[in-house]
Amino acid sequence: MEWGGKTYDMVGVINMITTTMNKTYPDFCFNGKLLAQGEDIEDRWELIINDEGLAEKKEVAVTGDKIECPHCGEGFIYDGGN
Repeated sequence: MEWGGKTYDMVGVINMITTTMNKTYPDFCFNGKLLAQGEDIEDRWELIINDEGLAEKKEVAVTGDKIECPHCGEGFIYDGGN
C-alpha cells in the first residue's frame, strides 16, 4: 500500500480495506494508531484500531497558542516549549 497525498474519510478507507481483505484473508488486520492533522493546524486526531479490528477517529486536544507566520501566512501552535 502507498499513500498518495491527501485522504478524506481515512476511517472509512481503512475500514473498507479491512472488511474487503477479511473476505479472502480472515486473519488480516491493522494494529496501532496514526496521529493525523487536517489542513487546519487545529484539526488533529488519532486513527485507532478498536477491539473489533476496525478504525475509529479519536479527537486530540490542541493546547497552546495558534500563531500565524507574518511572512508566509502558515499557522502553527506554540506551546511555550513544553
